Amino acid sequence: MNWQLLYNLPYFHFRRGNPNFDLRGRQDKALRPCSVGPAAISRYLRHQRAARPNVSPTKTLLYQLEVTLWSPRLEREERERRFLQEDFGIDPVDLDSIQATNTSDVSTSPPPGTSKRAPQSIIIGVRKGGTRALLEMLDIHPEVAAAATEITIEKTPGYFTSPLAPERICAMNSSIKLLLILRDPTERVISDYTQVYFNRLENHKPVQAIENLLVRNGVLNMRYKAIQRSLYDVHMRNWLRHFPLEQIHIVDGDALIRDPLPELQKVENFLNLQPRIAPSNFYFNQTKGFYCIRSDGRERCLHESKGRPHPVVNNSVLHQLRAFLREHNRTFFRLVRRTFNWQ
Repeated sequence: MNWQLLYNLPYFHFRRGNPNFDLRGRQDKALRPCSVGPAAISRYLRHQRAARPNVSPTKTLLYQLEVTLWSPRLEREERERRFLQEDFGIDPVDLDSIQATNTSDVSTSPPPGTSKRAPQSIIIGVRKGGTRALLEMLDIHPEVAAAATEITIEKTPGYFTSPLAPERICAMNSSIKLLLILRDPTERVISDYTQVYFNRLENHKPVQAIENLLVRNGVLNMRYKAIQRSLYDVHMRNWLRHFPLEQIHIVDGDALIRDPLPELQKVENFLNLQPRIAPSNFYFNQTKGFYCIRSDGRERCLHESKGRPHPVVNNSVLHQLRAFLREHNRTFFRLVRRTFNWQ
């Protein structure tokens, strides 16, 4: 991967935490990328300044959107395949310095305070598997936090289910270490639904009961993407075509929530990090019902959107979903040569 070339590309790719939003104000159910030039960025910043005068629009943009440089050729390929996950991890840029200019005005050097280093490790997924929790907890480690000199970790949950990501990441760095965090696939489906459900409520959009999405005409709706994302064996085969199993460390997402330290110690070992994460870095928050982080004299918990209550699912539908996923789970266990305590 030619990182110098990527810094010369004139297009910027954005994806907000809310999947039904893009910079052009469209609501896009297909979750397609929004690739825009500096003019659209400037329009967005002006809008943010007018709508929220007391909040830095740049800070809002950086926190709400993932920012990467985006090749128009890759954009076309992604649009054809309807996937989002080719946004390689490049450090955020100072968007206030970007003007509505042409390609020749884009600097060949990274902005001050950033670098062009490719990640040494990538958290490849899975969506709603605990990727944010894993990244926040790894941030405790001083060698991970000091990314400019030590381990750089990028997180994109969509990589795991992308048919294109394994080959391209391998082309970028065939020896990269991959972190994959998984949870019970049935619970992951329900959590996936829950996130979309609350997003739609917040945007005043109609919602459906989960049973209506899971089952159509008495059979499981295999077109429902939440189910497709939980077919771990299907996606794992694609990764194993490009990477040996020894380069992929699987974090038990359910165990990470119950007792973070043992799982994080395994990650430290996998990344060849000195053991620095300790029991004192965690405390159980009775109100939230999960562990929070204590580091550098500060205490912090995951965003309030994490740990939302799941809907009660019809027992018959739940049994149907679990029965279907069970065989896929067995195949996955054989592929990775270990088992998990999934129902």
